[in-house]
Amino acid sequence: MIFLNSIYLWALLGIILPVFIHLWSKKKGKTIKIGSIKLFNETTSRKSRHIQLHEWFLLLLRAALVGLLALILASPRLKTKIENDPITYIVESSVLGNERVRTILDTVTTQEPIRLLTSGLPKLKTEDFSKLYQSNMPISGANKEYFETEWYWQLAKEMETLHTDSIVVFTNAFLSGVRGIRPRIHKNSTWIPISPTKLKKKVVKATAHDNKIELLSQYSNGQLLTFEKEFKSKTDFKYQINATKDSIAIPSEEKQELLPLFSKKQIDVLLYDPDHLPNQSTYIHASLKALSKYVKIPIAMRSIKQSDTIDLSKADLMFWLSKEKLPEKAKKVIIYRPDEFASRTIEPGFTNTQFYLSKLLTAANIVEENFAEQLLDVFELHQDIENKVVQHDKRTIAIEELQPVYGTSKIKNDTSITMDISKWFWVVFVFLFIVERITAKLRKQ
Repeated sequence: MIFLNSIYLWALLGIILPVFIHLWSKKKGKTIKIGSIKLFNETTSRKSRHIQLHEWFLLLLRAALVGLLALILASPRLKTKIENDPITYIVESSVLGNERVRTILDTVTTQEPIRLLTSGLPKLKTEDFSKLYQSNMPISGANKEYFETEWYWQLAKEMETLHTDSIVVFTNAFLSGVRGIRPRIHKNSTWIPISPTKLKKKVVKATAHDNKIELLSQYSNGQLLTFEKEFKSKTDFKYQINATKDSIAIPSEEKQELLPLFSKKQIDVLLYDPDHLPNQSTYIHASLKALSKYVKIPIAMRSIKQSDTIDLSKADLMFWLSKEKLPEKAKKVIIYRPDEFASRTIEPGFTNTQFYLSKLLTAANIVEENFAEQLLDVFELHQDIENKVVQHDKRTIAIEELQPVYGTSKIKNDTSITMDISKWFWVVFVFLFIVERITAKLRKQ
């Protein structure tokens, strides 16, 4: 048995407190009135010079209560040794329906645990396998988070806590699952990639036009990620718009999917140029016009002379070509601040709503440095679907780049586990406390 908070074991010295209490407690004598003492025999009286203990059973009970409380505070743990599994299989949920993985898992014995490659590395249940074998698709009844791309290197660190000699990991090796620094682990692990080869289509955004619906689709497999726009008629019976016209049902390979339906809104841009910098208004207007034609969204720009006369909060973007103090109501702003060391025409600021125009625009640099494309990044037209795009990104990474670095540990691996036994101490404590209270009441102590 070990203790997590061994400093509380000093409280065991409190066991001597019941002893002192019993030694110094004096039971008050009781006076009994009698009629005569002539029938009493005379005895020789003795005086003891030593203090005598009494109520031994009650003393032991109280000492035990103090000792148990001290042990509970010290957080007792029972340490037991366990045998390591010879091999553990860890499977990413999205490859459970793969025929190759299914064939391998069919040969695994019940003594070899199979875990899911997700936070906590839970063991795969038998009922999950029964669902898997009924179809060629991943388990539809599993938790939703099982189908999100996992962060492989963070999970690799969790594998060190498993009591096993060897680990085999079946994974898609998605590029979007790589985060942080490649870890060094002390478990012998082999990562087997199951890369998707089929090009999968996923509609990620739907936008309503006058009489058409613009669908933005994402195509991805192990080597490719691309996007495609297509237009569908609103009268097409395959695409059903709800009564409030804010969502649309999209047919897919598995089932109908409900997507939010966006509408094309005009983008309002303000230009504040009190110094009338040469040709800046012309170049900005030309870039916005080209961008509007590319994204098929109307962009309106107008110049203002006094910033305090306009409600700046309603503008989607503002060009501030002045040294005056910037108004606080501006939603998103590009401030002219010359910087000869800047690598881009538009540099990001300290917040996600402030950007800096690092140089004056010319006919040459708006083309050579892709000024319109940098403006597109500032508008963030597809910010609402970024997480969905990452989730369905099927590009993979080479297994040599994914697999953690293996290093031998100088510390001997501990094959034991600890179990919290403080709850059993509490049960004994409560029982002894009840017995002590009953005994004290009966003996009037």
